[in-house]
Amino acid sequence: MVAHQRPDGSWPYGEGLRRLAWVDNHHTAYLLECLWHMASEDDDAAVRLALEKGLRFYLTHFFGADGTPYFGPDGRGPVDIQCAGTAIDVLALLGWQRPECLDQARRVAAWTVRHMQDKDGHFSYRRGRLIASRTPFVHWGQATMLAALSRLVRALRHAPEGMEAWDTTRTTASPRITAGITA
Repeated sequence: MVAHQRPDGSWPYGEGLRRLAWVDNHHTAYLLECLWHMASEDDDAAVRLALEKGLRFYLTHFFGADGTPYFGPDGRGPVDIQCAGTAIDVLALLGWQRPECLDQARRVAAWTVRHMQDKDGHFSYRRGRLIASRTPFVHWGQATMLAALSRLVRALRHAPEGMEAWDTTRTTASPRITAGITA
C-alpha cells in the first residue's frame, strides 16, 4: 500500500490497468484507516509518512469548505452517502489524536445530515447536480452512517477541552438520529 502511493499523497483505486487509475473518497479513507492502525502498532517511519501525505491530500481535495464530501478529488462526481459516512468514520477515528480531523468530521456530519437525510430519518444514497437517489440502502448508506455517527459521538464526548461539539440545533436531522451528538 505504501509503495503504491502517488507523490501527491493519493492512491489509485487499482494497479496495472489505466481504467483503475482513478481516486475516490471512501477508498482513500479505508487506506488512511489501515495506515492509522499500522502506525498505532508499529513505529515505521514509511507508514507514518504515507499516513501524513495521504491525510494531507484527503483533507485538501475531498471536502468543500462547508463539509461537502466529494466523491472524487476537487469536487468531481456526485455526493455519495458511502463517501460521507466513511469520511465521518475515519476522521472521527483520527480525531482522537488530530483535532483538525475531528473538526472536519463534525463539518461533514452536519452537512450530510442537512443535505442527505430524509424527513423519515434515512440517508439518501446519492446526490448529483441533476439527479438524486433517495434509496435507503441498508449497507451502503444506513449502516455506514450509523457506524460513523456512533464513532463521532464517542470521539466528541472525549474531545479535548475547548473543542466545540456538533451543534444539532443547526441541522434538519431527525431527533432519533441526532440525539446525543452534543458533547
